[in-house]
Amino acid sequence: MSLLLQQISINILTLSKSIIFFFFQAEDGIRDFCLSRGLGDVYKRQGLYEEAREFYQQGLKISIENKEELDQAFNYYNLGDIHFKACEYEAAIENFEKVYQIRKRILGEKDNLTLFTLKFWNDGKLKLGKIDEALEAIDAFVDGQTQIFGDESNSTAWAYWYRSQYYYEIGFYNEAIEDCKRSQKNLPTNTLVRTIIGKCDFQLGSEEAAFKEIEICLQSRKGGFVNFDLEYAQYYIFYCEYYLLKKNYEKVHQYASQLYEIPKNKFKWVQNHMMYADSYLYHGLAFLEENQIDNARENLETALAQANKIFGEDSYSLSLIHI
Repeated sequence: MSLLLQQISINILTLSKSIIFFFFQAEDGIRDFCLSRGLGDVYKRQGLYEEAREFYQQGLKISIENKEELDQAFNYYNLGDIHFKACEYEAAIENFEKVYQIRKRILGEKDNLTLFTLKFWNDGKLKLGKIDEALEAIDAFVDGQTQIFGDESNSTAWAYWYRSQYYYEIGFYNEAIEDCKRSQKNLPTNTLVRTIIGKCDFQLGSEEAAFKEIEICLQSRKGGFVNFDLEYAQYYIFYCEYYLLKKNYEKVHQYASQLYEIPKNKFKWVQNHMMYADSYLYHGLAFLEENQIDNARENLETALAQANKIFGEDSYSLSLIHI
């Protein structure tokens, strides 16, 4: 970042350090609460994560010097969000915990933004295999949204969708669908909700119906987002699984290669990312079905090594076929 841009970003942060915004956005259902629409926010939404990280680190330094705790929480949150996207889950949890403790102490544990921070904090726990802790916390988050806004509100509908993602990740597909249906009472056409339903239907054996649903959702989600490519990952993974089932291995390799390019372009400072691991995994499984044994072994072993570096050898289960 140039000295001029650094000075501009510092001025933006200093002049607006008492303002907090919180509003919904289409990409993820909730927009980051922030002091201003500063350069860090712009960079992050454009997928320029290295530049955004630099801005937030500078902002954190300023807020600590000025003893502005809510400003610190803002910067800790955004640093945690970048760490999470980069699969640096321990660092993400550390930052989100700081946000939660600051906001809880100042605004109370029933403050809506505090509740959302609790949700993000526990996303990291879920990724690291702390399933019981994460589920207990996400249940508390849903209950908190219900108590504040009522069961028929959009906020509660989003909370049900968030929990459906947890259920999907741990294989509770029927529970995920049930939460999505609750969410659809207020968000009947939302493609994020429909995507989870499609992915669950696929796992439950309704492959063709799921494929059609995912195709509709993908086309709908493409329009108008500068930084949509991170979200592509879930669709690429779905297509890898679908085409493996259909024995179209050329398509599997195509989407696995596209999956690899996302962290390569977005997180250049990161050596190990789950999208790399997933890419190697699907290449390996396709090579295995094609009877290319050496290529299968090489890719599956690389996938396992990537995953172990992210999660630790005892916290991540990858089906590696020993040939």
